[in-house]
Amino acid sequence: EASFLSGGLFSRYHYTEFGEVPHFYLILPLDNKGIGIMKLTHLQEHLSLLERSKTDFSMIVVDIDHFKSVNDTYGHLVGDDVLSRLAQLMQQFSGERAVVTRYGGEEFVLVLPLATAEEGIYFAKELNKLIAAENFAEVGHITISLGVSTTCENCSVHQMFKKADDALYYAKKHGRNQAIHYNQLEI
Repeated sequence: EASFLSGGLFSRYHYTEFGEVPHFYLILPLDNKGIGIMKLTHLQEHLSLLERSKTDFSMIVVDIDHFKSVNDTYGHLVGDDVLSRLAQLMQQFSGERAVVTRYGGEEFVLVLPLATAEEGIYFAKELNKLIAAENFAEVGHITISLGVSTTCENCSVHQMFKKADDALYYAKKHGRNQAIHYNQLEI
């Protein structure tokens, strides 16, 4: 049986009602800057497929902490290099386990098909450690904040994104450089 942690899952997993799942790990150009991750429209197609097939998954919204200061201090070209390197690191770390998409500005969305809440937050925390330890040329170390949500009964993709975004906002408001699952919020 396929699972999130088995890796290599997307090249062989099938949904009988909807046909074969497209290769989630296919790297597509984001824009003319060549960041090299999936376009937002392709992400929406994959999310729709996951939703229709009732496949559980976790979603992570990632935001670079204090990114405006990178652009203000080093310029937008260096900022673009940081975005490209971050995208590359996230894609390498994710491998075939996740879809990595730039959502806008310095914000990214990762989708982890078949990932439980525990697997989603574990993945996010490990990604956070990896990025914090990386030395980015010219700017040194950066940190990221991550918000995580996981499918729930009667929960739409839009609601999942809102929950992940709420968790991201909480992470930023409570110290940054951390991963928070929506289930951890004190609401």
